[in-house]
Amino acid sequence: MKLDVLASAVLAVVLAVLVWFVAAAEQDQFIEQRLNQPVAVVYVNLGAELVNMGTQTVQTTVTLRGPESLLNTIDPSNLEITADLSGLGPGEHDVPLTYSPPAPLSLVSLSPQVARVRLEAIETRVLDIQLQQSGEPSTGFEVGTPLLSTITGTVMGPTSLVNRVSLLAVSLNIAGARRDIVQSLDVQALDIQNRTVSGLTVAPGQVDVTLPIGARPGYREVVVQVNRLGAPAEGYYVSDVVASPSVVTLSSSDARQVAELPGFVETEPLTIDGVTETVIKKVGLVLPEGVTVQGEPAVTVEITIQPVVISIPFPAVRVEPINLAAGFNARVEPETVSVVIRGPVALLNQLQPEEIQLAVDLTGQDAAGTYLLEPFVVAVPESLSVESIQPAQVQVVVARGPRPTRTPTPRPTFTPTPTPTQTLLPLFTATPTAPPSSD
Repeated sequence: MKLDVLASAVLAVVLAVLVWFVAAAEQDQFIEQRLNQPVAVVYVNLGAELVNMGTQTVQTTVTLRGPESLLNTIDPSNLEITADLSGLGPGEHDVPLTYSPPAPLSLVSLSPQVARVRLEAIETRVLDIQLQQSGEPSTGFEVGTPLLSTITGTVMGPTSLVNRVSLLAVSLNIAGARRDIVQSLDVQALDIQNRTVSGLTVAPGQVDVTLPIGARPGYREVVVQVNRLGAPAEGYYVSDVVASPSVVTLSSSDARQVAELPGFVETEPLTIDGVTETVIKKVGLVLPEGVTVQGEPAVTVEITIQPVVISIPFPAVRVEPINLAAGFNARVEPETVSVVIRGPVALLNQLQPEEIQLAVDLTGQDAAGTYLLEPFVVAVPESLSVESIQPAQVQVVVARGPRPTRTPTPRPTFTPTPTPTQTLLPLFTATPTAPPSSD
């Protein structure tokens, strides 16, 4: 009796499992499905001395069979379709594509099923390295024999590309050169039409090239020296002198005459007496008889004129309170401060203390009291600047009551006088004018 009951129970469990599988199979049917994007083919087992010259990027469309729910989760970028190149030699081959999907999936088809490859042997050739020059050196100069750090190189790659190489070369532009050229240049593999052949390994990748360039007999390169006369106006100085070109090439039928020339040639005199602005002018060159200059026989001269800039103190500049609240008056202590002004000598010699305006801002100080404030510049003549104010702070006493009427007081004036110095720029100090004698 007990055995019958146990058998019945086991049978019930088996039937339940079968029913569950049938229900699951009905809900997740096995279907064939083509993936929504092509899959790239990977080439494997290529021989060590071969290279694949065929299409490197081949794609195939994959159709699989399996549970619908699983097929919907497949990412095509994670699949690997392979073309096995084992045992293949140079030439063209149709290589079958393979893919083994994981269970419970199965492969239905690949389209295409083969990949066409063209395999070539890797070849190495040794070639001479040539220097290809372009342009011409500057007039009066000639090119010597070039020297390369190595004169041979190798090119390695597929046979079809190696066979296209006609020479190895380095290119150098010497247009306008006046000096020896020393450079590291890239080595290029060129075909018979002087076009670069890419896809190859060239060794060495660079070579060092030395190309001597010297003056031809009867020619000489010299610098230009500007001959200027006079001096700028008082308070100005010459900050720079530039000739363009700064170097010229001289020549003569008498090579010895050129060799004995000094290393410079002067310009015709250029007068700058009393000038206050930069001078730009084209002037000729002073050449010995029988000597000529290559190119234009004149140069452009630029003489930069700038004002002498100094700093001088003004020891008694009044500080004015501004933005004082209505019904209040203010007293600044000290009433005057010392100000150092920087600028051109010509302007400083004419500057009066009254032209320098300083103030303290009482905005927001609407209660009686004592405040410590920093004076600031309200106005100063153009081209001048304030370097410092001493003291840096003043005391301002604010009190209720009308603003007092100020009685003008005489202010001392200062005349900057030059201090003897060995430098090019004169230094000036401000000294008060002595009061008139009472006699």
